[in-house]
Amino acid sequence: KIVYICRHPWNKLVSGWKMATSGPGFVGHSSAIKGFEAYVLHEEPRADLGPWHNPTLGWDLAAPSSDDVTRVWLDGIYYEGQIDNYLSVFPTDQVKVMFLEDWKSDPDGEAAELCRFLGLDPNRLPDPDRTPVNRADERRKVASWYYWFANSDALRPLRHLFPKDFPHSLPRQLFQ
Repeated sequence: KIVYICRHPWNKLVSGWKMATSGPGFVGHSSAIKGFEAYVLHEEPRADLGPWHNPTLGWDLAAPSSDDVTRVWLDGIYYEGQIDNYLSVFPTDQVKVMFLEDWKSDPDGEAAELCRFLGLDPNRLPDPDRTPVNRADERRKVASWYYWFANSDALRPLRHLFPKDFPHSLPRQLFQ
């Protein structure tokens, strides 16, 4: 059986963008530093791994600038194409699609529904730990000087002089 948990597409995009701009560990997404729109429309080379890797192939709303690239973050919210890939292999009654927002609003009801799908007794579930984890407002923010450093064409020739884990090795206070 397959359990596929979706998040509202808008919430997923905003959360991904916040994560990509929240600290030096995520600055690999230089498009995010340029703003939300640049993050959403970010393109990368398309890998030729078939429909499982390129779910938005042919999806007009996420159409990239050429057939050789993909809109990475929009691929991630195209649930219909992703779920269709599973349904092409598994019978419909073996695939359960759930939504994160439903889990947040009714965790006990959603857990019971999942148990029924899996053939488990929902009355035997342990008490859940409802402590929030990985909250966006708890992540550190990157100082504006780091954005400049990360994107400066003038400094590009000097970047090889810094260790690969830079700026992770710098004191946390520099990024606030």
